[in-house]
Amino acid sequence: MGKGSDAIADISLSIGRLCREWADLELTITQIFVSVATKSAYQAPSYLLAMSDCLDFRDKLSAIRLGVVASAHGVSTRAWAEEVVATINYIDNQLRPRRNRLVHDLWRPHSRGAKRLTVAPKIYRQQSFRPFSYHFGASAVETVTSVQDTADDVRAHDEWALALMRWRYLNKRSPLPELLSGRPARPLLRPPPGKPSRLGKG
Repeated sequence: MGKGSDAIADISLSIGRLCREWADLELTITQIFVSVATKSAYQAPSYLLAMSDCLDFRDKLSAIRLGVVASAHGVSTRAWAEEVVATINYIDNQLRPRRNRLVHDLWRPHSRGAKRLTVAPKIYRQQSFRPFSYHFGASAVETVTSVQDTADDVRAHDEWALALMRWRYLNKRSPLPELLSGRPARPLLRPPPGKPSRLGKG
């Protein structure tokens, strides 16, 4: 990887791939939303797919969480619902904010890759009796690898979400433990106390 502007160009290509992977994930979430609503996969009328596109991405995530929990009655489907909720939570709470920062933040050259600048001015008090202070945002150093890792993470959870949908709604179920053995790693989750994080330093 080059330095300075070359690093920005390399990272920009990786962000382009991230955007493509995210678009695929959004389509998958729409398919899952409709499958949960109709209790079938790939058989929804076209108007229902069109109606679902009127909903915000996060609204679909919330609806999926509710739908899978409300419709899970047996032991195996309850365990399946737990995994769907965990997957949706990871997409919503870790992948989505990470993707937003990589796509929408400012980028500047840096000796170790590129610096990502979050422009989010805020005022705050350090203590209740102290006067207001402020900060302009935050920064972190990124590399092509760190951006590609996020794109890989999005793709892995897109494929995993599809696998969960197919297990429930295509009636071709392998044993649930066998399915769950294919769960992708979730590197953006904070590790338990005492274990090192795989994330880079800001």
